[in-house]
Amino acid sequence: MSNSADFDDLLAELRELRDAQAADEGPELLVLRRVHGMTPERWQAFRQRWPNSRWGALPLNDSAVTQALSHIMDRSSSDLCPDACPPLRATDHVLARMLCSELFLAQMERDLQRLQRSGGQLSFVCMDLTDEARAGAHCTEIMVRLADLAAQSMDGCDTLGALPERGIALMLPGFGPLRARALAMRLRERYRSGSQPGDACGFAVLTLAQAARLTVRDALERISPLLERARAQTDSVQFDAVNTAGQPDTLVQSQEKRFLYFGGA
Repeated sequence: MSNSADFDDLLAELRELRDAQAADEGPELLVLRRVHGMTPERWQAFRQRWPNSRWGALPLNDSAVTQALSHIMDRSSSDLCPDACPPLRATDHVLARMLCSELFLAQMERDLQRLQRSGGQLSFVCMDLTDEARAGAHCTEIMVRLADLAAQSMDGCDTLGALPERGIALMLPGFGPLRARALAMRLRERYRSGSQPGDACGFAVLTLAQAARLTVRDALERISPLLERARAQTDSVQFDAVNTAGQPDTLVQSQEKRFLYFGGA
């Protein structure tokens, strides 16, 4: 695109592609496009103009992320055929993590705002491999298996995503501390039952209750040291809770809110 970056033309192009096929036809795609001369301020203004869009942006520099991005965008159309794609490199995994974590943080912000408005409870079951396990040759396969185990315990209102720096988290609206800890313990046991001795993984639970006024940054600052303790003590589930003044929801109230607000059981 030119330095004047006409977003209206870009939106028109994407709408034309979308309207050319029936709804829900074929797999989804992540669309990448370089935008020259774009500043963070102009990007913020664009996001404010289209607040409900699911756009994401990465600054281009000399990092491994940029190298991976250039590698992906410079492939020919034949290389983008799923049968012809080469195996992902380590830098490609870094790029994928940044894109996934941006979407997860956006959902986290929405659930935190809902918690502040409506009360109730919100829990995070966080998981991450130890440094020793991450250094192993099968680290990627282990993380995929861990994510699969977590996904099997999800309802429609739950969210599984990558944390910004390392680890994954299962976000559970309407889950209190007892249910979240019980789920974390089940996931831990299921993971350990099919893992090798050197594939240790830490599990941690953060629970917010009664309209706790935390920002996404506040929540991440609590999750980071919690996961660090979990990686150092893999024989148990680490736990932290943030409660505000007032009587906490009973288990019945929590279940009712989860059903009414999210449609989950």
